[in-house]
Amino acid sequence: MKASILSLLLVLTLAGCRTRAAVSGTPPQQLPSDTKTALTWDDCVKAPGAVVEQTYPEICVTPDGRKAVRPKQ
Repeated sequence: MKASILSLLLVLTLAGCRTRAAVSGTPPQQLPSDTKTALTWDDCVKAPGAVVEQTYPEICVTPDGRKAVRPKQ
């Protein structure tokens, strides 16, 4: 009997944690509003510390996390 009550409490606790996480509505890795400025490809590749990922199309990433996609040529 004790085991079934403890199991029930554990299930309810885990369900509550999952519900709270789902309801909070905070998207992961949300950028602060001051870093949401538009970034062109040329500005990105000229930015100090920017890295160009070898993907197709190429993606430039600045140290603060902003990204720009290389336009088709």
